[in-house]
Parts: sequence; structure tokens; C-alpha cells
Amino acid sequence: MAGENVQERFGIELGIRQDGAFDIKPRYGGGLFTYSRSMKGNLYYTYFTPKKEILEVCLPIIVTMLMLAGFVFFILLALAWYLSKRFTSPLNKLEEIMIQSEQGDLSVRMNPRYDDEIGRLGRHFDRMIEKLVLLMENNKKIEEEKRRDELRILQLQINPHFLYNTFSSIIWLANERQIDEVIDITKSLSLYYRIALSSGYEWISVGDEVLHVRNYINIQQYRYQDEFKFEWELQEGMENYTILKLVLQPLVENAIYHGAKTLSDGSAVIGLRGYLLEDVMIFEISDNGQEMSEEKAEDLNRDLSQNERRGIGTSNVNNRIRLHYGDSYGLRFLRKNGRTIARITIPLKVRE
Repeated sequence: MAGENVQERFGIELGIRQDGAFDIKPRYGGGLFTYSRSMKGNLYYTYFTPKKEILEVCLPIIVTMLMLAGFVFFILLALAWYLSKRFTSPLNKLEEIMIQSEQGDLSVRMNPRYDDEIGRLGRHFDRMIEKLVLLMENNKKIEEEKRRDELRILQLQINPHFLYNTFSSIIWLANERQIDEVIDITKSLSLYYRIALSSGYEWISVGDEVLHVRNYINIQQYRYQDEFKFEWELQEGMENYTILKLVLQPLVENAIYHGAKTLSDGSAVIGLRGYLLEDVMIFEISDNGQEMSEEKAEDLNRDLSQNERRGIGTSNVNNRIRLHYGDSYGLRFLRKNGRTIARITIPLKVRE
């Protein structure tokens, strides 16, 4: 009865194994059983701790451990976030400014805060950009000086022979007592040089550039005794735009010497046409001479695209246009309807 009361009270089942020992099994899992054997014989001491008491003792420990684990996890997460930001943020910034500099923005700088590997890399990048900017500024100055030298070379190339030949024509007209003609050619020469010099400016209006050509033609017609005719046409309003100085006259001179002079019957015609096409200005200088074939025109265009010099005037004009306006603009020759055409394409530029 005592054994049955114990089993009923504590919710256990007692069994006796073959070796005489007790086998204790919980019936409903209501607690923790422990037992021990006495030092002298077959007396066993059994201890039972209810589950409720175990939980009362263990629950605060479990809660404390969970809170501690959560705190440690939060600290580790914050540390991982800091370390990730500490190392990846400078790399992302370096990548961003590299992309911006690659796209042409050379004002960006890394300005690193730390003296680590990434910081040193950023400082090297900043110094590289600064040296690149300095190099580009120096190159720009060199290109500007080169353009001025080319303009001076072009003027020197034109001035001596042209001035000498013009004075010869003036002397001849004076000897013939053609006073009105002397006044006219002298006036044209004065206007020619006034526009050519233009107080050192590289840009003049389209109207002045065309007037410069007309004065040049007027002088040359006195020299060649009207061996060629000159026709010009300019789209209305086009004279108000701005153009690089001395890009038309060398091509007109080229048309005279390599086109009009090939005809000795007085049928030579030099033409100048200017018109607008979308966002560009196009000028066409033409002659009806027979010297240039289509094959020769293509050879000349190939040399111009490769910056090879074939003639000082044409190469100079093409190079100056490409330097000032970009490689997509410039000079091109073509043969059309029995005429040789030198076509200049430049972007619109409003007169300042």
C-alpha cells in the first residue's frame, strides 16, 4: 500500500529489475526524480523535485541568458555594420568619383579621412586628378598658342606676295592714269587688312568674313584683268553669326590658283555660297576649273582627315576649324556638276 501511495502521490511507476534494483519512471512527467543507495545495503533514497519548482529556479537564468545573447548579437551586428561601412563606404565613394572623372568631371576629390590603404589610394587618386587638370590646362595653353602661331603663319604666307602683287597692280593703274581704279583697289586693300588684322581677334562676324573675301576678289580681278567672274550668295540673317577669322579667303585663293587659272578663255567662275542647315553653317567655295578630279578630291579628303599637309592654306583652315569646333567639323572637297567645291561645315555661333 505504501508503494502504491508513493506511486500515486508522485505520479511514478516502480519496477524491480532482476538484480533487485528499483526502476523508477515518471507517469505524467510532473517533475525530476533522483535517487541514491544507502552505504549499508538495499536502502534507496528517492528525491522528487516538481517541475514548477525547477521552472521557478531556471526561468530567470534562461531569460537572463537570452537577454545577454540578444545584447551580444546586437553588439556584433552593430560592429559588423560599422566595419562594413568603415571599409565599403570609402570604396564606394572612390568608385563614384572615378566614374564621375571618367565622364569628364575633374572637380571631384576623394579627400580621405583615414590614413589606411584606402585613404592612401584616395590621396594618390586626388593627386593624379590634380596633375591631370594641370596637364590639360597646360595643353590648352599650348593649343591656343599653336592656333595663334598658325594664324600668324597663315597671315605671313598671304601677306608678302599678295601685298607685292597688289602694289604692282596699283603702280600699273597709276601709270595708266586710271585714278578711280587706283582709289578702288587701294580702298579694297585697306579694308582687306583691317578685317584680316581685326585688332588681334580670332572671331569676326560672317558678314565681315564675306566682305574680306569680296575685297580680296576685287583686288585679284584688277590683277588678272577680269579673267574670272565672282558670284556670291549668303542666306539672309547669316551675316549676324560669328565665324573663325580667315577660313574663307584661303579657299577662295586656292580656287583662283588651282581652278580659275586653268581656264584662259575668260569663262572661269569663282562662287561663294553660305547657308544654314539645321544647327550648322555651310560655306561652299566653288570653281569650274578642270584641275581636280573626283579621285584627287577623295585623296585630298583622306589627307585632311589624317592631318597630312597637302597645301598650307587648305590644311591650315581644316586644322583650325577642327581645333576650335571639334573633329566632326572641317573642310571637305568634292567634284559636282563640273565644278570643284570646297565645303566648310561649322556649328552656329551667335555673334557676341
